[in-house]
Amino acid sequence: MRIVEPDKEHLEAYKPYFPESEKADLYHAATCLKTGAPLISNDRHFDEIGRSKLIRVLKTSEAIKEIIG
Repeated sequence: MRIVEPDKEHLEAYKPYFPESEKADLYHAATCLKTGAPLISNDRHFDEIGRSKLIRVLKTSEAIKEIIG
């Protein structure tokens, strides 16, 4: 595991999707974009991001199914 700080360009890519009050979700999505990691969450705030196809968004149950095969 490593700590990753998203760059301004990654934050700007998702800023329109989140209100100022949901800065943690913005950083979560921007970090996934920077690293190429899928975003795993059951939070509906990420549904629109999943439809944007910039990053892969999985529900927790989907991620578990992929891991266990």
